[in-house]
Amino acid sequence: MPEKYKIEAKLVENIFGQINEDNVKRTYKIINYSVKIRPFEVESFLTLVSLIYTKFGAENLKYFSDNFRLLLR
Repeated sequence: MPEKYKIEAKLVENIFGQINEDNVKRTYKIINYSVKIRPFEVESFLTLVSLIYTKFGAENLKYFSDNFRLLLR
């Protein structure tokens, strides 16, 4: 695995470890904003959203922008 992907995987793992029920909505806002400013660099965000989805369920997907939800299909 290239070094860049190892670093990104570690970053996603560290961020996911800090997400809990109290800050999950704020996390969605940050991801939405990040995708707006860097729309072609979404692989790490998709991985993070997948982990959030498995931990907190599908009802939280409503907090993502329409553009980001299209990427999930």
